[in-house]
Amino acid sequence: MLRRLVVVTIASLGATLIFALPAYAKWTHMCKGVINVECQWVLTDEGTQPAVPPSVQVWRPSAGVVDPDPCLYRQIMSQPAPGDPAWGGHDPEHGRLWQVFCPDALAVAERDDQGNNIIRYGTPSAPYYVPDGTTPDQANTIDPMMLLARAEGNLTLPAPTPRFGPDTTTVAVKIPVWLWTDPIPPIVQTAAAGNLTATVTANLTATTWDMGEPADPAMPAAKVPAVQCAGPGIAYAAGMDPAAPPCGYTYLWRSLPERTAGLGTWPVTVTAHWTITWTVSTGQTGTETLDTHTTVPLRVREWHSILQNTTG
Repeated sequence: MLRRLVVVTIASLGATLIFALPAYAKWTHMCKGVINVECQWVLTDEGTQPAVPPSVQVWRPSAGVVDPDPCLYRQIMSQPAPGDPAWGGHDPEHGRLWQVFCPDALAVAERDDQGNNIIRYGTPSAPYYVPDGTTPDQANTIDPMMLLARAEGNLTLPAPTPRFGPDTTTVAVKIPVWLWTDPIPPIVQTAAAGNLTATVTANLTATTWDMGEPADPAMPAAKVPAVQCAGPGIAYAAGMDPAAPPCGYTYLWRSLPERTAGLGTWPVTVTAHWTITWTVSTGQTGTETLDTHTTVPLRVREWHSILQNTTG
């Protein structure tokens, strides 16, 4: 009967403890520290897994990566009985169930009722099967959708900034108004854990303008159709035809105080439509849409031509 060999060396607080597992296990194992013990296990390509003590946090540095794997791996101590669904059809005679904890890479940011940030760490993965002769690494343990949710949670889409031309101070009925918003370059956020990466990219693809005036002042609830524009629109510049905006609108009614609840302006709301494209290094991809909007007051006047006789 083979016996387990244990070699312990203690020099002082923070000394190195070396535990030698039996040769047939084909694992290497080293722990550092006395009070706060940190251990590293590396399983070779042969052998049967030993039972890893519950007090030991286990990790395996990723091969070829400068920074070590930040995730911790823990063998489930109470292995379920053979035939339990937790095994997922795997053979309990030739492997064990593990869980992975990624305390830094899978942090989920939340806010409490006072708006303070709450950061939660260490959400464990579902139990996963590690066959004898393999390492308990991250394969199939990190949910790519968790990474995607983290990347999307870090994505901040700005509200659009509406612009009117040729001159905001001369907007009047029966005169075309140029409409555009400040251009915004694509916004990218990435989240990573272990060997997985999720990336989300937001592009401003269209804008919709609600110009605020009714189709008839006698029926204030009957609004005119919204204006649809490609992307942010085109800014007016000297030399362009002010009467031919690529994205524009022509007002029908002055923004008189009696038509605007005493404000003397029409409320213009511009909605920016964003297309969100996401990819995960597993090969998964997808798209979705999000909107941001801004409302500003716009005074609409009316200009009259006056004919004057001149001499000369």
